[in-house]
Amino acid sequence: MAVGSLHLEFKRCGRPNCRCGEGWLHGPYLYRHRREDGRQKKEYVPMKRLCEVVFEMERLRVKTHGAPRVRQALKELQNV
Repeated sequence: MAVGSLHLEFKRCGRPNCRCGEGWLHGPYLYRHRREDGRQKKEYVPMKRLCEVVFEMERLRVKTHGAPRVRQALKELQNV
């Protein structure tokens, strides 16, 4: 399974009298984007599952890229 990334997205529902028709979009909604078998997959992530999904993504990142690279990236983020 690919690690992927998290994105906030705003949506338009398409109902004729909705506020999103005037530009006030619904959201933000959280989506996880990843590639599987050469195809892009997108999955909705409920806010109550955010911690679980981030933990799983980091576990996969460490498994794929190795712990030293992740530690280095965290150090760089702390110095910003």
